Amino acid sequence: SYIVGLVGTIEADQSALTGGSVLEFGPGFTDAWVPCQVNAQDCESPKLELYAGGTLIAQADIPLIDFSSQTGTGSSGFMPSSGSASGGPINVPSTIALTAPGDASFTVALATMNAEVVMTLQSSMFLAPRSESSVPLAS
Repeated sequence: SYIVGLVGTIEADQSALTGGSVLEFGPGFTDAWVPCQVNAQDCESPKLELYAGGTLIAQADIPLIDFSSQTGTGSSGFMPSSGSASGGPINVPSTIALTAPGDASFTVALATMNAEVVMTLQSSMFLAPRSESSVPLAS
């Protein structure tokens, strides 16, 4: 769980809240961010929840990152050999409809999320090796 503070105006008819937090996940995270299959045990899909104080007022499962909505690559494929055309990260925006708990037909809020995706070698977190390995003593 990650708690992100929001600021803005809360009015009777419409509110606008914003948050500027950045959550950085390690390489391979987008491959692991998959909703649970039906009837899966010990599995919890990634979700976004909106609280007012300690009260849950809206929630939604976070969808898979839709790479077809990417910006910044300058090409038709995902992540050319050096990331984007400029060699930097790509931005993948998405909009998430949050609904009232227990009533998926009533949309309470819309959230926008931007996933900034970088090549593993350009990431500020680089994990190697990705699996178990034997390391000789005193190496």
